Amino acid sequence: MEVVLKVEHLSKQFGSLRAVDNVSLHVERGEIFGFLGPNGAGKTTTISMLLGLSAPTKGKIRILGQDVTPRHNRVLRRVGAMMANSALVLSLTGRQNLGILARLRPDLPEKRIDETLKLTGLEHIADQLVFRYAPEMRRRLALALALLNAPELLILDEPTSGMDRYSSQEVRELLRSLAARGMTIFMSSHLLQEMEVACDRIAIVQRGHIVAQGTVEELLRASETVCVHTGDPDYIAQLLSKLPEVRRVRRGEKQVEVWGISIEQVRDFLLGQRVAAEDIVVGRAGLENVYLELTHKAP
Repeated sequence: MEVVLKVEHLSKQFGSLRAVDNVSLHVERGEIFGFLGPNGAGKTTTISMLLGLSAPTKGKIRILGQDVTPRHNRVLRRVGAMMANSALVLSLTGRQNLGILARLRPDLPEKRIDETLKLTGLEHIADQLVFRYAPEMRRRLALALALLNAPELLILDEPTSGMDRYSSQEVRELLRSLAARGMTIFMSSHLLQEMEVACDRIAIVQRGHIVAQGTVEELLRASETVCVHTGDPDYIAQLLSKLPEVRRVRRGEKQVEVWGISIEQVRDFLLGQRVAAEDIVVGRAGLENVYLELTHKAP
């Protein structure tokens, strides 16, 4: 599969603050890749470097096989971008806002503005002044501006911020249809449920560096716990904590949860120690718990 976006060891330093720390990732054609993290995690700083607006302190960005820096950004003509605070001309209509951008791209067919308005569900208010638009409609217009040039790579920063549930669902469906037609999408958000539903793969970022990445299924599988039900949780917890593969042990009133080893390993180990357990089962946290644990533990 063709790699459309490749980031290698990307870092950005502001004085003593490292806003982005050794970030590496790749996004393949037709994939929706989520960049998930809390506010202040470095998502917008990363996007500004992807768009050539800011030079990295270290690292490399390649889009469609070409390096991207503030001085080498010609390939960005094949990229569309929607920032968290997109600049809209409120005193003009939605159609006129698109028209301004279209003048910078004389190669665009005349019908492209109407196509984009329809694609984003704005055709019915296209000739209204933008200051009359509801917040979710302004976000749709920002998305329309990003899609106007029919980009091969679409970069979105908090695309559904300010949208109600219905509008968010429509945007997700639009993004899935665009990806199915070969568009590659990189989207950042702090909205976990949005990313879980929309994305093929997710990178979780905290304090500038990636703490985990993979498909939702892979992230959930990595968070699996083995729960040992026992009348002596103190002793079982003490035994299991000695195993080198174990990442974490949590003792409850009548059970012990352990991370990092399989149920077979736990069962075989306890059998070898001649320790009986009432029951041993596998548990799996939801993505929200995975996210909270990873971002809380990040240094």
